[in-house]
Amino acid sequence: MQEYIVLPSITSLTVENYSLYSKSWNYTVKSGLNLFIGVNGLGKTTSTSLIIYGLVGQTTKYNTDKEEFKFIFDNKGNEQKFKINNQYFKNREFEGEKNDLACIVLEFYLNNDLVKIKRNLFVDEIISFEVNGVLQERNYEEYILEKSKLTKISDLAFILEKFLVKEEESNYLLWDVQEQSRILQLLLSPIGFKDKYQKKLNDLSKITTIEKQASYSKTKSLKEQIKNFKEKKRLDENKKYNIQDLKIQDKKLDDEIKELSLKKENIFSSWAENKKEISKIDSQRQGLSFEIEEDSNKLSNLESIFYNKVYTDEKVNTAIHKLNNHDMCIYCDEKVKQDVKVKINEKLKLSCCPVCDSKLGKTNFEEKLVNKSTDEILKDISEIETILREKRKIFHLLSTQKNSMSDLNLNELTIDIDKQIDNKKQVKFKLALDINNIEIKKEVSYWDALIHELEEEVRVIEKQTEEDKKKAIGDSDLKSVSGDIKSLNEELTIKVKENLEALNLIFKELSTQYFKPDGKLVTKSELITKTNNFGEIKQEVYAPFFDNKDRIEIKALSTSERLFLEYIFRLSLLKLYEKNSKNKTFMIMETSEGSFDFEHTRKLAELFTSFNNEDNSLILILNLSKEDFIKKLASNIKKDDRILKFYEFARFENVSKKSEIETKLSQWLR
Repeated sequence: MQEYIVLPSITSLTVENYSLYSKSWNYTVKSGLNLFIGVNGLGKTTSTSLIIYGLVGQTTKYNTDKEEFKFIFDNKGNEQKFKINNQYFKNREFEGEKNDLACIVLEFYLNNDLVKIKRNLFVDEIISFEVNGVLQERNYEEYILEKSKLTKISDLAFILEKFLVKEEESNYLLWDVQEQSRILQLLLSPIGFKDKYQKKLNDLSKITTIEKQASYSKTKSLKEQIKNFKEKKRLDENKKYNIQDLKIQDKKLDDEIKELSLKKENIFSSWAENKKEISKIDSQRQGLSFEIEEDSNKLSNLESIFYNKVYTDEKVNTAIHKLNNHDMCIYCDEKVKQDVKVKINEKLKLSCCPVCDSKLGKTNFEEKLVNKSTDEILKDISEIETILREKRKIFHLLSTQKNSMSDLNLNELTIDIDKQIDNKKQVKFKLALDINNIEIKKEVSYWDALIHELEEEVRVIEKQTEEDKKKAIGDSDLKSVSGDIKSLNEELTIKVKENLEALNLIFKELSTQYFKPDGKLVTKSELITKTNNFGEIKQEVYAPFFDNKDRIEIKALSTSERLFLEYIFRLSLLKLYEKNSKNKTFMIMETSEGSFDFEHTRKLAELFTSFNNEDNSLILILNLSKEDFIKKLASNIKKDDRILKFYEFARFENVSKKSEIETKLSQWLR
């Protein structure tokens, strides 16, 4: 008889010291229908995350588990992956009242044991763990795996986030084939089936990755080269070479190479002469530079003497006369003291300026010019300027000549010749091989040598690839792994089809009463993933059918149709699990009744109330939006203790808002 996994059945939850809420709160979960009612922003959705976190802790850490969830989460955004961590709850704290002692306390049955778990919300740690009232020292996760018959906590986290808890904007299991297949492997197949299947998928993935790396990074380019060389060899073999023609061609290549080499030597010789010429120009420029500097100094002195002759007048002599004969200042005509007068005259006698003490003596060159007239000096200035212009012009021409010679680069002059020589040597090498092959009648040609070398490289890489695959997956090979996956796919297909009739008994009944009279489930082989080695991997999953059509494409359905089908499918699968396993569990649904018209809203309420007498617990997260929907649900609940009113412990900035919600809900629940 087949064994099934055991899922937890929640009996109560307590939230303590969490400032998202105005106070700690507790709710005892009943079999059948439970209603969590409130408006947006009161923490209804967070309560579902608190339940998941209480059972398995943080779930976001499983997003990086490539071996478990590669085929499920590939190409999906973060919002479609695991989402619960400590930061999730920290971000929802009330800023003014943070409390590090915030925690969730869950009580639930698991395989007839009453388990109580208490977790800190902001640190991923268990505060206490009890079984049947006895405090436990053993590892909580190990206990859960033993009792649930699962092999990984991530499997329980997946069942919780992707099946047992349906948030308003969360996944559609009916149309997500990867997620549905994983749920069916866990709920319907024998214990351990999912792990065997996942291992084989991982083995296939490893083989594919190793071969892909070898193919794309190494052997692909080598094989392409081999193909090209074989084609060139084929073209060569089709040519009818005459050995004498080949030798003539070889001699011609020799001559061309010698000619190019001689040309290169001439360039080297020219370059050496060029260097000598540059050195000679540098020497000429240096001499000219000295002469230009000397002539420039002479010109400056001539201009200075010319200035003094032109611009020094009798006023200066008059000023000195006034000082010596009338004791008057040479600048302001005021009376000058005798000691000052003596000092000024002493400086003038020493040929020093009486103001700044600068020497006023003349050079030999200046002395010779003192007696010249201004016209003679101007003539000298003009001659020196003419000489300077000529010398500067020659200096500029020499500099330009040097720069043009310096710009020549030896490598640039010879690089083209070197390329020509190399190309001709390669052609000559091939000719030598061809001549040799013809003369000694060998089978190995130039292309054969290249092809053999590349093929040897490919063999080495392929051998290493096989060794890498063996290290990764042991003694299994692609053929055996592919065969195992096909066998497991067949086993899963049989299991899915075996359960179709039992599942349809539930699904059809619910569809007939609340949705469509011909609504049912069919099985479809859907693509899970595609690999280079195995091709397409398909698995059998359930798909909806109504109005004489398979409803494979979710986009072809209205929002109300897809929601109704999703609710019915999940509830049917929950009932089938309970029937097969003889275990009861729970389900949480955040309803989207706002997407339904009046008639469909009534039908939806009737669908949910039909679960009021079930052993499983169904928790509905309801928005205070549709009066008729809540009234219909509440009318089938005998006691108020099945309703959790979030306004009683929610945090309100405006007290009147709380009073308004309380009044509205009280009227709707009468």
